[in-house]
Amino acid sequence: MGVTYTVPTGATGNVSSDKPSLTFTTQTGAAPPTQTMNISSASGSSGVSVSLTTPNTTWLTVTPASGTTPLAVTVGVNPTGLATGAYSGSILITPSGGNAVQIPVSLTVTAATTVSATPTTLTFSHIAGSATPATQAISVTGTGSNLPFSAQVTSGNDWLSVSPATGTAPGTVTVSVNPANLTPNQTYNGQIVIAGTGTATGSTTINVTLSVTAPLPTITSVVNAASSNSGPIAAGEIISIFGTALGPATPVSAPGTGATPFPTTLGNVQVTVGGYLAPLTYVSSGQLNAVVPYEISRPFLANPTILVRYLNVASNGITLPQVAAAPGIFTTGGGAGQGAILNQNQSVNSASNPATKGEVIVLYVTGEGQTNPPGVTGKITTTSATAPLTPQPVSGAVTVTIDGIPAQVTFYGEAPGLISGAMQINVVVPQGAGSGNPRIIVKVGDATSQLTSTGQGAVTVAVR
Repeated sequence: MGVTYTVPTGATGNVSSDKPSLTFTTQTGAAPPTQTMNISSASGSSGVSVSLTTPNTTWLTVTPASGTTPLAVTVGVNPTGLATGAYSGSILITPSGGNAVQIPVSLTVTAATTVSATPTTLTFSHIAGSATPATQAISVTGTGSNLPFSAQVTSGNDWLSVSPATGTAPGTVTVSVNPANLTPNQTYNGQIVIAGTGTATGSTTINVTLSVTAPLPTITSVVNAASSNSGPIAAGEIISIFGTALGPATPVSAPGTGATPFPTTLGNVQVTVGGYLAPLTYVSSGQLNAVVPYEISRPFLANPTILVRYLNVASNGITLPQVAAAPGIFTTGGGAGQGAILNQNQSVNSASNPATKGEVIVLYVTGEGQTNPPGVTGKITTTSATAPLTPQPVSGAVTVTIDGIPAQVTFYGEAPGLISGAMQINVVVPQGAGSGNPRIIVKVGDATSQLTSTGQGAVTVAVR
C-alpha cells in the first residue's frame, strides 16, 4: 500500500516555504523518496529552526533542524511498523524574530504488491535413451496487475532451465530439463526462485526433482547376421542380437573404415561374448549387430555367454555353444532367397540381372571361424603381398555347390575392406546349373550354410 504526506506551504512575517504542504504515498515497509522544502526570507537572510509540531510523529523526519535562509530542508518518511492507512503530521518553521509557518504533512500507507508462484514443487522423470521429458508450467500471480518479476535457476543449472527470465504477473513461466548428460539411476534436485522486482515484493522457491532411470536391456534371441539362424556361434561370426531396451531409440551405425577398427562401445552400448568386448557395427533399442571376438577360440571357450550392457545396466545372459564354423550366406533380406551376390562385372545379381554360366560370381559369408593368420577382432581386412591374400578359415576347405553341382572356387578369404569376420568367396557358375534361381550352398569344413534338408531357408542365385 502507499503512503501520502501533505505539507501546505505557508508564509507569515518574513519567512516562507515553496511547499505549502507535503504528500507522501508508499507501500507497507517501503520508504518513499524524500522531498525538499526551500525556506526563504523576505529580508534575504534569517535564522530559522525546523521542528515537528507533534514530537511523537516518529515516522516523519526533517533535516537540518536549523539554519539560515535560504535553507533547503529535507523531509523523509519511515513507515516501518505502520499499518495501512492515512497519517498526518506537520512541520513548524520558526524564524528568528518573525512568525512561524506550519507545513502540514500527509502520509498514506497501502498494502505492498506481492508476487507469488504455484506449484512450488515439480517432478520430472526420464528413461535414459528416450525422448526428453515434456516441459511444465509455473503460474505467477500477484496482489496487483502488471507486477514485474524475475525467474532464475539457483540450483541445477547444468540440466534445469526456466523461460522467460523476466515477466509481469499474472503470467506463466516454462520449466524444462535436459537429462542428456546425466548419469542414469540417480535423482537430481534443483531450485527455481521467482521474485517480485521493482515495486513488487514477494519470492517463491520452486523445488524441482528429476529422476533418471536406465531401462533393463533384455536379450530374446541371437542369430547369425547372414542366415538369421540361431544356434552355435563361431569366432569372428557377425551376429544379430534381438530384444528390448538394448540400445538407443535412435539407431547408431559405426563408420569402421580404413585403418580404424570397429568400436566396442557405440551409443552407450557394449556387448561381451565370453567376457570379451565385441566390436559393434549397429545398435538400436531392438537390435544390435556385433562380431564375436576371436579371443573366444584362444583358448577355446565351449559355451561363451553373450551379455549386453546399455547405459551401464547389464542384460540377461544368453549362453551358446562355440563351434569351429557356422557359415551363413548374406542375402538381400531375411537370411533366405536371393543372395547378396555380385556378378563378374561387379553389378548386383538379381532376377533382372542374372549371372551367366561360366562367369565368376562373388558371395559374402560370415561364421567361417578362426583364420590363418589369426583374426584380429574389429579389424578392417587388408590384403597381403604374400599368400594368402587375406586370412582364410582354419576349420577346413571352403566348397560351393550351385544347383547341387560343385562349383570352382577361385578365391576365398576375409573380404578386403570389410570387418574381419566377413568372408568373400569367388566362384564360377557351373555350365550344368539350371537357369532361373538355383540354390547355392557353402561349406566350411563340415559346416554348411543355411538350411539344407528342405527348401526352406535356401539361398538362391539368379542364372540366365
